[in-house]
Amino acid sequence: MEQAHSEVQINEAGVRVTRWRFEVGEHTGTHRHEVPYVVVPVVSGRVGVRVGDDVNYQDLVAGRSYLRPAGAEHDVYNAGIAPFTFVEIELVADHTA
Repeated sequence: MEQAHSEVQINEAGVRVTRWRFEVGEHTGTHRHEVPYVVVPVVSGRVGVRVGDDVNYQDLVAGRSYLRPAGAEHDVYNAGIAPFTFVEIELVADHTA
């Protein structure tokens, strides 16, 4: 599988925003999220989420965001039939204090 394309757009004030663009079959590579994060699909599509030997498929809808906790380890890939894009917002620091 080919590597998806990523662009860090913001990395300051406790937030890192990365735009991910996937051609069909491209993937992120296995990685672990050390902080909570929000995914905002820009284009609707189908992703495969590989955790170890297991794969879970999800249909993501443009504009329908979701939150994941820290500690998630996975490889995400475009399991659809068209290019796919999402924005990932990592909450790298807690500024509530």
